[in-house]
Amino acid sequence: MPKQKHYGPYLIKRNARYDASGRLTHRGTFIIADGEARHSTGCGFGNPEEAQVAAAEAELKLHEYKTAKYAHQAGQGLVNVEAEFVKIGELIVYYLLEHEEKIGKMTKPRRREFLSQVERLTAFWGEKMVSEINRKNSTKYQEGKSVSVVRNELILLRSMINFAASEGKLKKYDKQLNFVVPRLQPRMHYFDVDEVIAMYKGAMRTRHTWHGKKTYRMASHIAKFILVAVLTGSRANRIIQASFVLEKGRPWIDLKSGIFYRRPEGEFVPDNKQADPVKIPKRLLALMKIWHHGIGKTRGTKYLCEYQGRPADCRKGFWTLKNKVLSEERAALVNRHSLRHTSATILLQGGVSVDDVGVYLSAEPEMIKKVYSHVIPGEYSPVHRVLDAKQPRRPRPGAKPELKVVGGTGAHG
Repeated sequence: MPKQKHYGPYLIKRNARYDASGRLTHRGTFIIADGEARHSTGCGFGNPEEAQVAAAEAELKLHEYKTAKYAHQAGQGLVNVEAEFVKIGELIVYYLLEHEEKIGKMTKPRRREFLSQVERLTAFWGEKMVSEINRKNSTKYQEGKSVSVVRNELILLRSMINFAASEGKLKKYDKQLNFVVPRLQPRMHYFDVDEVIAMYKGAMRTRHTWHGKKTYRMASHIAKFILVAVLTGSRANRIIQASFVLEKGRPWIDLKSGIFYRRPEGEFVPDNKQADPVKIPKRLLALMKIWHHGIGKTRGTKYLCEYQGRPADCRKGFWTLKNKVLSEERAALVNRHSLRHTSATILLQGGVSVDDVGVYLSAEPEMIKKVYSHVIPGEYSPVHRVLDAKQPRRPRPGAKPELKVVGGTGAHG
């Protein structure tokens, strides 16, 4: 049997020894092993009942030893501390301090959502050591929470731990931690063209009412969001943060060159959330210039999705709009991300290759084919030719073979 690998200090049990007559010669004990060093706990035992008591006392001694060692290392400012000596709460605080500027630039709804996630993570994980991120605790954390919510929170926790490790604040080993991040069931719903038009018109026709009279448009920023999402296939957070003026930390729409830089310079993005620059279609570019510079009595805007002079997160407004325009059943199936699916579907059904769609949406071609294969024209043509072909009729089991008369009428003269 292979020897068990330990991370950090652990307990070794030395059993009691007896002579041939059964008389106790050496009391059993528990020892703390820390690398090559061995430390006595003073917890001895001579029979099974005493062994149970000694084991509990030894666990407390081990905990005290780990705490003292971690405090000593932290006081010396040491780096690459073992996961068993690092509190998760301290790493959460470290992450917040190091990302203070980035958090401050979040939109108010996004910052409120982020801080709520941090609060829930801290309440459960704050006093635990990093080494306690295992299947049992991760599963317990998920109890009573929706899959989508707890998934995002565990991904955030994992990114915090990985960030601390990359900064040298923590030493962790491959497969040492188990976050048990739940997987979402794939859901690919998209708007048809008529629904997109209805949503756009519904947003443009929504006006503020003052003493029974309609005044200014309240949801024109949502209409812009819908158009840009469908015509560029960009993710929602890239659109609502985009600016027509080059601004640090924000996606930039370069109206002069006609390029949408969906990722701010220097921003790190995970492999599954790429946001490469995209050439803006000509008709959309012409509209964007009007949005920025203004026309007639309509003033221009600095940000793509702007409401009352500030960048706006149209999450709630979009939810209200879809429930107003679409049926209850249909509105429950689609969301803002469905507009990205709509963009991909329109391009694929229009004959654009999978590779070109992947480049335009900043997604891997393999992912495009996996998610959208059922909407690609001709994708299953060979399969359907076989399944749709009419097969020759076969005799029923047990039926007598049919006799065929070959030539003549069968009459004899």
